[in-house]
Parts: sequence; structure tokens; C-alpha cells
Amino acid sequence: MRTFSRRAAALTLMATLTLSACGSSDSSDDSSSSSSSSSKSEKATGFDAPPADGPTIKGTDYTYSVPASWETPKNKPAGFDFDSLAVDSDDKDGFADNINVLRQSPAPTGVTIEELSKNLGDELTKQGARDVKTNESVTVAGESAAHISMSQELNGNKNLTEQYYMLRKGALYVVTFSHSTDVSKADRDKIAGSVLSTWTWSA
Repeated sequence: MRTFSRRAAALTLMATLTLSACGSSDSSDDSSSSSSSSSKSEKATGFDAPPADGPTIKGTDYTYSVPASWETPKNKPAGFDFDSLAVDSDDKDGFADNINVLRQSPAPTGVTIEELSKNLGDELTKQGARDVKTNESVTVAGESAAHISMSQELNGNKNLTEQYYMLRKGALYVVTFSHSTDVSKADRDKIAGSVLSTWTWSA
């Protein structure tokens, strides 16, 4: 599985996004005030944060809510094929904290969450990530999720990243939270927990 771990590590680094603070949301259907999902989210475990109560973001086969000040950016960055994306529009420090989701379907044959948890840390370090830590897995809407923390530098900008990997129905989901360097680990975990505890599969 080491070859896939290298590919997944590259995907991880690509998913870390540096954004200027955005002031307006996209008028498309990427976000809405309520979910159209017909299935309920199974209980999330490993989080200690109240559910986010902001806009609901729709992905290919899932939805999640974000904090009230977060929204889909009006201008999505070129060169990134995100399945979904939201940024903190109130962030004024030059780096808009954000979440993005990459979806790969089909996922590479034979990959498991256990393999990702075991190998991704070393591969990420080799590719330039710093302070890489593999955390305990969590449960998101009934699916086990590998959780990795790290710091990175992209285009001269440093950021802190919390990343979650899930496998469902043959697809791989990479959920990336990127933050300014002054956001504490406790606050990063609180934001991730508030969002992921609202995650619902729609298919």
C-alpha cells in the first residue's frame, strides 16, 4: 500500500488551500439553509463540540453544515477540483480559514483506513509537511475516519491543517480544514467537530 500512501500524501498537500478572505458567497446551489438529504446522519464519535448552525454545504453524495460566518466563495480558486468548499468570510488576517473536500471515485483497490493511518504520516513528512501527527480515528456519519494534523507552507504562507480521510461505497473522501497559524489545536478541533458532527450521507 506504500504506493497509494504516496499518492494520498500528494493529494493531502494539494488539498491545503491558501485563500484571501472572501466577502460574498456563490449564488449557485452549492450551499443552502437546509439539507435535502433523505437519510439521517449516524452519530459521530470522537468530537466534543456543538454542531455547526450555519449554511449547509452540498457535495456529490453528502451534506454538512459550517459555522455561521462561513460560506461558499464567489470565486473558486483555479486549478483545484474540489467537490465542495467553504471559507470563513469574516476572517480578516489575510488567510481565510476554510474547509474543502476532495472525492476520488473509485478509490484505489484495497486501500483501508487502517493503512492510511499507519503510513500517511511518514509520506507527508517526506513531501514537506511539518509537525505531522496521526491522531486517533473518529467516526463521521457511521464511517471510520483517519485524522492527521500537520503544518505546511504554501506559496510562502504557513498554515495549520486538520485532515480526515473516509471511505464509503468505493470512494475516498479527503476532508481538509486549513487555519491560520494563530488558531490553537483546541479551536481547530472544535471547528472540525462542529462541522463533521453534522455530516450526512445523501446516497
